[in-house]
Amino acid sequence: MVTDTGPPTVDLSRLPAKLKRFGVEEILRSCMQHETSTEITLLRLIFASRDAAHLESLMQLVGEFAKSSNQSTLQEICSLYEENREGCARIMSLPEPKPLTKSMTPGARIERLRESFDKWVEEDPGFSVALYTFGNPRLLHKTSEEVVNVLDDWGVLGSAVDALQIGCGAGRIEALLCQKVHLACGIDISANMIRAAKQQAGNLENVRFHECSGRDLALFEANSFDLVYAVDSFPYIVEVGEALVDRHFAEVARVLRDGGHFVILQYSYRDDPARDLDDVREKAAAYGYAIVREAVTPFKIWDGVGYHLRKKAS
Repeated sequence: MVTDTGPPTVDLSRLPAKLKRFGVEEILRSCMQHETSTEITLLRLIFASRDAAHLESLMQLVGEFAKSSNQSTLQEICSLYEENREGCARIMSLPEPKPLTKSMTPGARIERLRESFDKWVEEDPGFSVALYTFGNPRLLHKTSEEVVNVLDDWGVLGSAVDALQIGCGAGRIEALLCQKVHLACGIDISANMIRAAKQQAGNLENVRFHECSGRDLALFEANSFDLVYAVDSFPYIVEVGEALVDRHFAEVARVLRDGGHFVILQYSYRDDPARDLDDVREKAAAYGYAIVREAVTPFKIWDGVGYHLRKKAS
């Protein structure tokens, strides 16, 4: 019997002391073992840096080590940095979102998130979502295609499908999804996001965008959609509180037709996969969903974790 032990552990014992002082060994190890993409790795290196000058010094050392050790993966990260040097610096200058505090009511938390999203898209629509694209239109298109391709592979798209995205942002997904569905609808709590999404959609006839309250799906009648999905937006619902999570599971079940699909791509930012899995299983059982896929990582670029539920017949 052959046992799959996974990829061999990368030896970083030859990592230069200067580079070790940056404290990024685990970030580099994860990428070199092909556990994370070069895009996500570069974003993590940005977050590990204090400022643009600190990042520049770090990337110079990574480049030197990559060349001396013939590490092709690290060389790819350096090439990605060179291509997106301006975008990397821009990420470091973006304003920090105001934190949600325990003393805040759910309504106040939603309003604070709305303010943050409005501000982000004012800075630059390309930086308002998917920071791992560094504002690069090529990478943004590539990652958007990857999301649509996963939805297609999961069998939730089709020419008769009416689809709704919760937290559509600047509408990057709808602009591609509309080619594969009957209706591509998106909602967001940010008026600025919706404005940017409508500008991006232009005259696409089967695309609709609506500003929403963030509290429910009251804009839509029961049995309106075949697919409801959330791409890296559900973590904000989780941040607001469990009552809002329950409300959305119930509301999605209401607006879905029997047999319709509920896809959550990234449930939370808690860094607790077991807790996320338990939560999704509990909510699925409580609100009438069958679990088709759970805690899968279907993306080559993004490190998002996917859940695919299906509404049971009433």
